[in-house]
Amino acid sequence: MTSQHADLYTPIEKLVARRAAVLGKDAAERGWVADDPVIAFAAPVLWYLGQGAKTAEAPYWNNAGRFVLLQSRLERIVAAFERAGIPSIVLKGAVVAERLFPSAGLRPMADLDLLVRYADMARAAHELGGMGWEARSPFAERSKIPEARRPLKRSGRGERRGEGGRGDGSVWQAGEQEFQNGEGCVVDLHWHLVPAVWLRRIYRVNMPAVWRDAVPLLDSRDGCHVEQGETSRGARCDQSPCSDAFALSAVHTLAHLCIHLAQHGIQPLRGLLDIDQFVRQCDGEPGWSWDRFIACVGDWQMRSAAFHVLRFSRDLYGTPIPASVLRALDPGMGARLRLAALLRPQDLLHFPPRSLGVRHPTLVKVALADRVGDVAKLVFDVIVPDVGWREHRYGVNVSLWHHWRHAWQVVARGD
Repeated sequence: MTSQHADLYTPIEKLVARRAAVLGKDAAERGWVADDPVIAFAAPVLWYLGQGAKTAEAPYWNNAGRFVLLQSRLERIVAAFERAGIPSIVLKGAVVAERLFPSAGLRPMADLDLLVRYADMARAAHELGGMGWEARSPFAERSKIPEARRPLKRSGRGERRGEGGRGDGSVWQAGEQEFQNGEGCVVDLHWHLVPAVWLRRIYRVNMPAVWRDAVPLLDSRDGCHVEQGETSRGARCDQSPCSDAFALSAVHTLAHLCIHLAQHGIQPLRGLLDIDQFVRQCDGEPGWSWDRFIACVGDWQMRSAAFHVLRFSRDLYGTPIPASVLRALDPGMGARLRLAALLRPQDLLHFPPRSLGVRHPTLVKVALADRVGDVAKLVFDVIVPDVGWREHRYGVNVSLWHHWRHAWQVVARGD
């Protein structure tokens, strides 16, 4: 077993053992993993490493096939953006699946994520439309993605650094828009690393620094590969097909993985595995150091989010987080108690969900705020949102009553 295989087997073995203890099953008998509602994603890893049931081979090749398909579509999109003079940064799965895992079949990819600058959103949407990608999210229609010079009637309160510039209306724009092609592939086109408007009240991501520190994609990974054991059964590339794109720096990669999980209430175990694999392999990454990461987290006002995501990864996967890092990120007893009242690492191993935080992840998202004052402001903004946001979100009907009815519907469905 290679060192990278060991880096993957060790955390998966720990996770399987913890889930088996919850179910009262024998952790050494792995046949049940492929059908488990909580950790089925681990079955292809066990099969790949020769530790799992044969039934997990199909999910492995499904993952690998989808990876190849999405990578080919990514190549076309990046090339089109390059011809149009639109710089782009490839986010999440398209980079993580290659960079952190020994085979692309081990890390499922649901969609593609691309970051462009706010000023380029309209042109990028136009390029996607010309390639047959259709708007899927409510605000992804090209006519509803304003040019940076077209402000809303009111720019809204609470604008933050690096969200496209003051007065341009970006404060109320969703940070991502979704497009789909005829093959069922999905592209999330981002201009911000925090898509949710409300959560940008909590996290102050320094987007200019994200662009300044981005690295060429070729420098951030070794090339795509789909293989099993020592015998390659798939395609291997000597270089990335997306030579015109960029990737996040190592520090910003981990910060983004943490903030992405925080935006999902620290629910996805697969996302926590990404964290684990990054930490196990980050030594030697250009520009990487824990000190730089801690400084970035403080700058982005996400200490609580980073602390809890790393702690959950440590508890569930045995991720080797230096104790000094957790001490430096510790958001204080109040923040720890807020989160513990809603969600603990072991709660993610139960199905059906038991904890309040799993049933209502929005509560976890709010509890992860570094500052209590920001939570109060966030609650006020949600209850009495600025008319600029209501105009953007609802169009003609900007009454508070309409907004409150919509908010109640969101709560009623369990978010």
